[in-house]
Amino acid sequence: MIGAGIKRGTAELAVLSILEEGPLHGYEMARRIEEQTKGALRFTLAALYPML
Repeated sequence: MIGAGIKRGTAELAVLSILEEGPLHGYEMARRIEEQTKGALRFTLAALYPML
């Protein structure tokens, strides 16, 4: 789920930032993004995979 206050493109940048660290499975990507954003960005796998 992406909060209403998050600007367009932020989710994509978060995904790219996580992938810069190395290859990950979708579940781990979602977990790390949520952790690094302190819960501001939370992805379901269904929302995450289309961005890839």
